[in-house]
Amino acid sequence: MPVSTCRSGSGGRPALPYASVWLLAGLLSLGTVLPAFAQTPTSGEDQTSAEEQLKKQELEAINQELADRDAKQAELQARIKALEEESAELSKKLVALASNIQTREGAITAAENRLQGYDEQARKLKKRLTERYDYLAELLAGLQRFERNPPPALAVRPDDALEAVRGAIIMGNVTGALKQEADALSADLANLVDLREKMLREGQVLEENVSSLEKERQEIAALLAEKQKLVAATSAELGEEAKRAKELAAKAASLKDLLGKLESERIARIERQKEEEAKALAAQMQPQIPFTRNKGKVNFPVQGSVIRQYGDQNSLGTKSQGVSIATRAGAQVTAPADGSIKYAGSFRSYGEILILDVGEGYHILLAGLDKLTVQTGQFVRDGEPVGTMGKDAARATLVSDRMGEAQPILYIEFRKNSDTIDPAPWWSGTGREARR
Repeated sequence: MPVSTCRSGSGGRPALPYASVWLLAGLLSLGTVLPAFAQTPTSGEDQTSAEEQLKKQELEAINQELADRDAKQAELQARIKALEEESAELSKKLVALASNIQTREGAITAAENRLQGYDEQARKLKKRLTERYDYLAELLAGLQRFERNPPPALAVRPDDALEAVRGAIIMGNVTGALKQEADALSADLANLVDLREKMLREGQVLEENVSSLEKERQEIAALLAEKQKLVAATSAELGEEAKRAKELAAKAASLKDLLGKLESERIARIERQKEEEAKALAAQMQPQIPFTRNKGKVNFPVQGSVIRQYGDQNSLGTKSQGVSIATRAGAQVTAPADGSIKYAGSFRSYGEILILDVGEGYHILLAGLDKLTVQTGQFVRDGEPVGTMGKDAARATLVSDRMGEAQPILYIEFRKNSDTIDPAPWWSGTGREARR
């Protein structure tokens, strides 16, 4: 029996057999069912396995980061130790250079004083020479007059012997005076030539010292810049390491259950390292000699002249609480003792000031500086440069009876438990001249 067919459609296309229609409907139904089977979710056991695998991977990553951090910390500690040794060597060089600069400043001042003395002697000699020239001119004028009207000769006029004797006496006196003045003039001229030679030599020495001083100041500036660069580099490294530690701790927090033991060990290791670093830092930031044992050994922090001692009175009737030293323009200022800088910066009209904690309750204050080369919190050794003076005195370092002082003035106070004390027992030498 032939298979039945459907009626043709409106488009005149032949109708599909009924069997074909059933087959198409079955394929469509199968197509809708197969994707449903493909999207069936995984079982709970498979999900647990995936989570465990993920945690294992995270744990391995954290362990690797911890190992990398330990290696980085060891490398950083080695670099910090090398930087500390290099910084200590720089401090020694800075102390030596600052001492050389202060010694050379003293030599320059002495040469200038000698030149001033030579110049004063030369002016006096020139004045004496001018006076002698005038006196010789008068003598020569008298001789010319005497030549035009000479005394009579005894052979021609024997009756006028008295006049002839007077003429001889006058000639003898004039000749002797001329000889004395000529000898004195020759001696003054020789002294003047000698003074000029001395002034020339002193000028050469002064020029050499000034040239060397400028070179040493440039060298000390370069060393200070290098030391600050080392400190900045170390601080940057430590900052980066701290940042990485925080990031690592944040990652470890998400796996606290699995990393508890490792975290505890890591914290204990860090604490031990911090304690060791704190002990090493504390040992480095302690004075080598207690300040109370430094009496009679403390050097002045600058070259100059002591113009006011502790307890001196001014025109207002007040007593000085410290020591004032007049210095050269741009003079080098050094730390008078080992200590920690409690404050370094500007303060009102005192210029740049520095407060140094030297231990045992003692503090030293320096005021009137123009520029500081150290920072608050820094530890400095005895003789290490801390700054320089300016060209003029800071207004607050002057008292009413010295308002016309042109030289820069460094003001120094010694304090014990916040009370000012007389620093005289601590200074080396007499304490009247600020010399190293």
